[in-house]
Amino acid sequence: MTKANMTKAKSTTASSPTAIATLSCIGCAVFALLFYLFAGIPEKIGGEWARPLWFRYGTYLLQSVAIALAAGLCLRNWSSPKIFSGRSVWLGLAIGSICWGVSNLIFGYFDIFTDDIPFPTVADWTFVTGYLFLAWGMAMSVMGRRLNLTLVQWLLVVSVSLVGLAIGAIVTLFPGSDTSGAELDLLRLAMSAVYALVDVWMLIVATILLMAFSGGKAAQSWRLLAGAGIAMFIGDLGFNFAIKSPEYATGSWIEWFWVLAFSLFGMAAALEFDISARTTPRRRG
Repeated sequence: MTKANMTKAKSTTASSPTAIATLSCIGCAVFALLFYLFAGIPEKIGGEWARPLWFRYGTYLLQSVAIALAAGLCLRNWSSPKIFSGRSVWLGLAIGSICWGVSNLIFGYFDIFTDDIPFPTVADWTFVTGYLFLAWGMAMSVMGRRLNLTLVQWLLVVSVSLVGLAIGAIVTLFPGSDTSGAELDLLRLAMSAVYALVDVWMLIVATILLMAFSGGKAAQSWRLLAGAGIAMFIGDLGFNFAIKSPEYATGSWIEWFWVLAFSLFGMAAALEFDISARTTPRRRG
């Protein structure tokens, strides 16, 4: 076997775990999309339209699989000393994904096994914690780096920020169908504002990543991170708007964007790990 063939075989072997991880994330997102679109047809249960119980189990299962993939792959990056983009990025995303996943399971318990979802629950506080860690991880992807953006690009970032803030404010302040006590309404509004601000921040970082990293070794993983931030923005604000309708039922197609976001986080982590593993440090002669 020639040296070139040995190098090619070694490269293929090294990248095969990345291919498996990437295909797993893609498969999860695609299967979830088909599941949400074609399996979640509402049925009339007890005089009210609702989605069947097995479908609700399925949505939480698919979300949990995507979150577990993202958290595991991000933790692998954080524990690897070879990651050249900064391990703090992946630590923040890993902790954020874990907190988000735990919160989602707690919320799922109340959603499936109780008649009403109390507010606030421990899930609300762990959700907030998860979002803060996700925001920190996204922030670390751009902080400390040279961003050679033009004036037009910075103006575009500002424009996206303003549009995101406007959408977040509209969704957060849009009145719901039912009202509770003023104190609970204030707490709910405060939590919704935190979610909206974190989502807008991830949208801003995603915009910067898309424009600042169009080439280079880490460009592809950064673009996937950007896609995850945008998907999370759409999923969160779409969900917060949809739940204000009395006709909303768990398992709406808007929730698929959460599966997409965590699948993209996992794909970004897998590609980053593969690039870092195959990059050899330069030695001075």
